[in-house]
Formats: sequence, C-alpha cells, structure tokens
Amino acid sequence: MKRTITMFLAVLMVAGLATTATARGGYGRGRNYVDADGNGVCDNYGTGCGRGGCRA
Repeated sequence: MKRTITMFLAVLMVAGLATTATARGGYGRGRNYVDADGNGVCDNYGTGCGRGGCRA
C-alpha cells in the first residue's frame, strides 16, 4: 500500500511538472516571439522569423 501511494505521488509530480513546463511557454510563443507593442501579435510575423529561425 505504501508503494502504491508513493508511485501515485511520483506520477502526479511528473504530470504537474510537465504541465507547468508546457504552460510557461504558451501557445505560439517560441524563442523568436516578440511583442514589444503588446497587441498580442508577434512583431516578427511575416518576416520569416518562425519555428525554423530567422532568415536574413
């Protein structure tokens, strides 16, 4: 019984950490996401700075 409770708590911890890590990034907010004017649209939209990196 003690082992079952321990395993259950371990699974909850891992699930909680995974959820937190996912939520912190947010949808559509990658490393090239910039919203300096605060309008909710990435300032790099349409410039080629997307998932693959910035194209010069």
